[in-house]
Amino acid sequence: MVASDSSNSTRERILSTAQRLFHARTYSEVGINTLCSEAGVVKGSFYHFFPSKQALLDAVMERNREVLLAEMNASAKGQPDGRSQVLAQFNVFLKTALEQKSKDGSMLGCPVGSLSSELAPSNAAARTAGSATLLAWARLLEAQVLAGVNDGSIVSTVDPHRTSLSLLAVIQGLSTLGRTFNDPELLSGIAKTSVKRLLPIPAPRL
Repeated sequence: MVASDSSNSTRERILSTAQRLFHARTYSEVGINTLCSEAGVVKGSFYHFFPSKQALLDAVMERNREVLLAEMNASAKGQPDGRSQVLAQFNVFLKTALEQKSKDGSMLGCPVGSLSSELAPSNAAARTAGSATLLAWARLLEAQVLAGVNDGSIVSTVDPHRTSLSLLAVIQGLSTLGRTFNDPELLSGIAKTSVKRLLPIPAPRL
């Protein structure tokens, strides 16, 4: 049992270190020597758990998917309507951006979107994993938009499918702008404008 716990701990340390470095830098920039040094492991331990850097990337992208969808699903709990559920997702993104700026001095954006945009042109496995995660995220947004249409918090003329993809495009655009301009207030203003236009509130009944 002790050996198993130690083994799990080592694998987790390598994986969490890779998550952090791939996000803060890029996948291409971070070599195995750097990963091992940052994680405090020798190369033999690395290759015991991950036969290649690609295998590690696959695990990182799966972990990023799990974390992202768990956070976005959790944000919907307790919200009074579909529109509020979508707003909660934007709030999670903006809160994370503020925390990154406060902690590290710069906003790193969405780890899923950042890795996907970096690797999609040259890495088929990464492109497939990234698109699957983004589509799962879009389906979650679509369900929330549809809920908003049904509960009356969003106008009935909104197309849930197209709107969900537009919302996802806004979030990923905010991620890129955050990394570029490093300005949380700019992101907040864009988010408010986008949500107002994409998710209009029905006019009050007279």
